[in-house]
Amino acid sequence: MQYRIKEFLGRTPAAELTEQKAKLAELLNVSVAQLNRLARGDNDPSGRQLKIMANFFGCSVDELYTEQTAVHEAA
Repeated sequence: MQYRIKEFLGRTPAAELTEQKAKLAELLNVSVAQLNRLARGDNDPSGRQLKIMANFFGCSVDELYTEQTAVHEAA
């Protein structure tokens, strides 16, 4: 499973990115470094973390992830 966390973070204006990452990391109770690992796909978020991120980004949990096959088909 691949997650679209990096894509959603990328929608944040550059001037606000550091502050938004810090806010989201605090909500998730992780460090910004751990949030970056989640965004890169190095680690998988928990269900609780997905719910928090969906609320933060104003989307559904389903929108935060995509099946790997869908990514390959789009490429």
